[in-house]
Amino acid sequence: MKMKKTWFSYLLWMSFVVITAAFAADYLPAAMEMLFKGNQYTAVKLVFAMAVLAAACWFVGHKTASAFADMLARASSGASEKTSGRRLWKSLLFRQAVEAFLVFCLLAAAAFYRIQMLEHLDAPLDSIYYDMAFIDNAGGVPNLAHGASYCYALVLSAVFSFSGNKIAAGLALQAVLQIVTLLVLYLGIRRLAGKAEAFWVVAILSFLPSYAGKIYELEPETFYFALWSLGILLIGQCGMAEEKKASCTVFFLAGAYIGVMGFLDRSGWLLLLVAGGICIKRAMEGDGKKAAWGENCRDGGLVFLFCLLGAVIGMFCSLAGDAALSGSSFGSIWNTWSGLLSWKGSAWILQGPESDPIAGAALCFGNILLAIGFWFHKEQKQDVWILLWLVAAAYYAGAAGSFGYRILFAFAWAALAGLGIASMGISREAGEKGKTKVPELVLEDMDQEDEEEEKEESGVKLIENPLPLPKKHVRREMDFDRLVEWEKMKFDIPVDESDDFDI
Repeated sequence: MKMKKTWFSYLLWMSFVVITAAFAADYLPAAMEMLFKGNQYTAVKLVFAMAVLAAACWFVGHKTASAFADMLARASSGASEKTSGRRLWKSLLFRQAVEAFLVFCLLAAAAFYRIQMLEHLDAPLDSIYYDMAFIDNAGGVPNLAHGASYCYALVLSAVFSFSGNKIAAGLALQAVLQIVTLLVLYLGIRRLAGKAEAFWVVAILSFLPSYAGKIYELEPETFYFALWSLGILLIGQCGMAEEKKASCTVFFLAGAYIGVMGFLDRSGWLLLLVAGGICIKRAMEGDGKKAAWGENCRDGGLVFLFCLLGAVIGMFCSLAGDAALSGSSFGSIWNTWSGLLSWKGSAWILQGPESDPIAGAALCFGNILLAIGFWFHKEQKQDVWILLWLVAAAYYAGAAGSFGYRILFAFAWAALAGLGIASMGISREAGEKGKTKVPELVLEDMDQEDEEEEKEESGVKLIENPLPLPKKHVRREMDFDRLVEWEKMKFDIPVDESDDFDI
């Protein structure tokens, strides 16, 4: 979701910088003590040093990315030395194959990392969900007020019905859910932010201890986050619709899914932030004219209203379905659901998503890269993700529920850090054309060079034509020595119709 900068963008940026610096001041001293067995620098000096290092890395990375992009541009425009290489870079199928290969390698590395974690597991932690899903003669899964917890207990019980109540099967389920979630997140963020952003976000989240370590815990948070990431993909796919009617329809369906997710757990309503970001982007598009801007605002607002309507309908349909299945009244189900919306009552606690200070410091470094990249691009992609980060931090700090929203907070950190790494690359700004104008003389020279290269690469040596070339036609005038009378020049001799030439 690339959007123009507004006053609200700068306000979010300042809040983002202040909070990131505070978290960095908490993580860096502990990381220095862990790495070097001691720390002789203050937190302020360490944060300043990290900011300087991040700025240097950003400029070096940006220059490197620019040089690489120029090389690819020359390869696609015909300035490369090998025509076959140029054609290969132009091929969409080749680029898709490279992308699929990189994503496959990333997911394979994430899966191998989790397999190694499971092999080195001494004893899994105790979990009440294991006792709920345990298959015995006492009955099925007990009814739970929290929708996500109840659905997870049902899924875990189904897995145990095939594995024979083996806890290793539950841990394998956690690992499989994480790998599937990473793939779904890549596809969703790819639609919302871009390929490079999606790759780096998934790469960070794949090896983040606060997320990978959840495979040891039989809790519904991993299961619910997989469903939550599916909402990210659904919203990103809806953002591809261009027509107003189609957009209203698909966003209504996406809103219905958000309503169901909000019924399962309150964090599902955070998906409205992502959907709202797409609608705001639609409203800000246009050529700058007042009439077009007003029409875009109306279209974006209408689309979001359809999304909100779908969310309300999905929520109430879920409540009605729960009341029908449980035999309770709609009012009692509503009171049970609203009773889960509690608060710990604690003030803001400065705590990051990571207990490992090295991982936390790495996340802060990525956030600083994003803060630096904000100033050197005309457009930005971070507003929605910063809002999501702030709300996820509030959930993690004070919201009481069946799980602590640690994965959601870790994902918000990973998203910003991934966007920070990707911000070092070049992006096509608004108003820029995809192709640069090249003088005609240069184009003719390039075409001649291409023809010579094709002749050299074809392997066929041409020889000169041994046959004489055709001569130019010259009209000749015929002259005679004597004059002939005009009557003698007539050769049309009349023939009698009764004359028979065959005899």
